[in-house]
Amino acid sequence: MDDVECATSSHAPPSLGDSTLELALEQVRAAILRHCIKFSESFTRDGRLLDWCIDLRELLYRPVFSALIGRLLWDRIRQLDPDFIGGMTLSAEPVTLGILHAALAEGRDVNGFSVRRKPKAYGRRRQVEGMQPARHSRVVIVDDLFDGGQTVADVMSALQPFNAAVIGAAAVVDFCNPAFGSRVHHTVARSSLFTLADLGLQAAPAPPAQPLFVFGPLNQGDYTAPHSTPFMDEAGIVAASDTGYVVALDSLGNERWRIRIREHVKGVRTALLHCEDSILFCGYDGFFYCVDRHTGALRWATCLGAFIGASPVIDMTRGVAFVAVNHGNRRSDVAAIDLAHGAVIWTTPAAAESYARPALCEPDHVIVAANDGVVRSLSRADGSVRWEVKLPAQVKGWINVDGPTCFAGCFDGCLHALDAMTGKTLWRRKLANWLLVHPATVRGQVFVSSTQHVCSLSQADGSITWMAPADGRVTGVGIDPEGRSCVCASDRGSIYCLDVSSGRRRWEYHAQGAFRVTPAMSGTRCALPGYDGALYAFSLSGPADSSGGGGAGPDR
Repeated sequence: MDDVECATSSHAPPSLGDSTLELALEQVRAAILRHCIKFSESFTRDGRLLDWCIDLRELLYRPVFSALIGRLLWDRIRQLDPDFIGGMTLSAEPVTLGILHAALAEGRDVNGFSVRRKPKAYGRRRQVEGMQPARHSRVVIVDDLFDGGQTVADVMSALQPFNAAVIGAAAVVDFCNPAFGSRVHHTVARSSLFTLADLGLQAAPAPPAQPLFVFGPLNQGDYTAPHSTPFMDEAGIVAASDTGYVVALDSLGNERWRIRIREHVKGVRTALLHCEDSILFCGYDGFFYCVDRHTGALRWATCLGAFIGASPVIDMTRGVAFVAVNHGNRRSDVAAIDLAHGAVIWTTPAAAESYARPALCEPDHVIVAANDGVVRSLSRADGSVRWEVKLPAQVKGWINVDGPTCFAGCFDGCLHALDAMTGKTLWRRKLANWLLVHPATVRGQVFVSSTQHVCSLSQADGSITWMAPADGRVTGVGIDPEGRSCVCASDRGSIYCLDVSSGRRRWEYHAQGAFRVTPAMSGTRCALPGYDGALYAFSLSGPADSSGGGGAGPDR
C-alpha cells in the first residue's frame, strides 16, 4: 500500500482548512499519476492510437478520492453560490455527486443534474436528468477534464430551455486548450484542481543551455547515426563513431588521439567502458577491443562473432567482461572475457540475436536478454543458467539490476520488474506501444521513457512519482554520480536536464539532429553524440559559455 492510499484510508477525508489544502491536492495529484495516466491504451474517434491519456474514472469511482475531489472542487466554487451543479454524462456524474456531498456537509442547499448527449428516446424523453434547473437559477457546469470546451458548450445548449444562468465551470484537470475560450463565454468563471503542467504532462519553460563545446563531425560517410554512449570523466571524453573510429578529447574538447577499428565501415555501436587505465568497447565487426586510455594504443582485440550490437558489462572484482555476441542466422551467445588478455573464459548459447546490454546481479550472476524475449540469469563463473523467463516480446534495451530487482523494457510496451534472484515478475507498467529503453535507477526510483515523456517510477510497485514531457522518444536517461540531475535526449533533437526528485527542467537545448543514445555523465558534465554528426558536451549546472574550445575533427 503506497503513501497516497495510506494517507486517505480513513472513512472521512481530512478537513480542508488552509493547513491541509496543499496536502489534499498533493494526495490527489499523486493518485492521478498512480491510477489515471494510461499509455498507448486510448483511441481517437477515427481509430488512431494515442500516446497517452488521462482516465479519471479510475480515481473518481474510488469513494475516498471521489469525496476528496468533491471537497476540493467545492472549495473552488463555493464563492459562486451555485443553486445547481451538473454536467455531461458519464464523466461529470461522479464529480457532481462528490461536490453535492461536500456542499451538504456545510449545510448548503445545492442540487444536481446530468445531461445526456441526446434526449432519451423513451420514458420521459429528457435530455436533462435529475433536478431540473429553475428559471434564473445559478448553475456551475462540472466535468472530469476540460479540453476544447465542446462538452461545456453542449451542456449550456441543453440548459437553454430552462433560462438558467451558467456562472461557472469546474473540472479536475484543465488542458488549457485555447479553443475553450472560443466555445465558452468569457463571463463563465473557469476553475480546476490541476493543469497538465501541474501533473508534469506539459513542460514549464526552462533556461536554454549552450554547449561547453561541440566536436565534429564525429561521423562522416553515408551512415552518420551514432549508437555508442561515450565514456566521460573529469579529464575528458572518449567517443566512438559508427564510421569506425574512436576518438579521445580533453576537457576542453581538443582531440588527443584517434584510432580506427579493423572493419571501420561497420563502426562501433556499443557503450565505451573504463577499467583501470583501459577503454573497452565492441565493434560491429564482431571484435572486442581494449585500448590504452591515455594513448589509444591497442592492447588486445578478440574476435567473438559476426557482429556485436549490445554493450558489454564489466565485473571489476573478477576482471571479466560479459558480452552478447551475434553469429548470424539469428543465433547468439553470451561470452565471458578475461580483461587482462582478451581470452574467452566461457560461452553460453542463445536461440535469438541479442542487442540488450547485460547487467550484473550480486553476488555472482549476470542477467542477459535476447530478441526472443527470453531473460536469463547466468552464473558468472561458468555461464550455467540459474533461471529463465520469457517476456511477451523482444528485449533490446539495457538490462538494469538494482538490489533485488531486475528491470527490462520489452517490445510489448511494458517495463517489467523481475525478482533478480528468481525471475518472478514483481510488476509491469505499460508505457508505450513498444519500448526500447535503457532504465536508470537511483534512490528507490527507476527512470524510463514513454513515447513523449520521461517517467520516474517507484521501484517497489511501478507507480509514477513524476512525469516530464519530451518532444519525442527518449532511449536512455543518464544520472549524475550524486543522484541530483538526470539528462535525456529525444529523437527530435532536444536535450533536457531534469531534477531527479521532481522532474522539473533545469535547462534544455535543441539541436539539428536526433539523439538515440544514453548521455555519458561525470561529476559536473554530460556528453552525447547526435545524428547531425556532432558530439555535444554540457555543464550539468546549467547555461554555460560556449567558447570553451573544441571544434571540427578531421576524419583521418
